[in-house]
Amino acid sequence: DVSDAELVEHIGSLDHTHYWWIDQYEIVGRIRLRDETTGDFYESHGDVGYDMSPRFQNRGYATVMLNSVIEIAKSQGRTHLLITCNIANIASSRVLEKNGGTLRDIFDGDFYRFDFELN
Repeated sequence: DVSDAELVEHIGSLDHTHYWWIDQYEIVGRIRLRDETTGDFYESHGDVGYDMSPRFQNRGYATVMLNSVIEIAKSQGRTHLLITCNIANIASSRVLEKNGGTLRDIFDGDFYRFDFELN
């Protein structure tokens, strides 16, 4: 098992781009598009990660943020994204479905894995 500190350190070592969303000077959330698309971490955490400020949850921001990053990935020539979420995170799984994700499987009993075909 990997500790939370080791996980945070590993995420920090990956090449990815952060996109911050701000509404009237308040941070709504951030979304990361990862460059590294192989390995154990990729299989459980995929290409995209996002965090929302609790104040802005359930207001549609995550759906718009993810849609924007999908468009960025397309413009970079990517043809597929793997995006995961914890199986207990119902709101996140809805965001993935709204943006066209297809449920691949449940990975390691903890994560839904969604495939996004970018045609």
